[in-house]
Amino acid sequence: MTPPSYVSDVILPAPGPGRSWLNTGGKAVTLADLRGKIVLLDFWKS
Repeated sequence: MTPPSYVSDVILPAPGPGRSWLNTGGKAVTLADLRGKIVLLDFWKS
């Protein structure tokens, strides 16, 4: 039987690496620009 997990066992997320992308207007966007905002990431492969 698997022992129960507790909130104290959860590993909190760490800051992401310093990356940047171009938005649809051609402006560079960094993770720091998105801090505090809701971000939807859509990963796909064809």
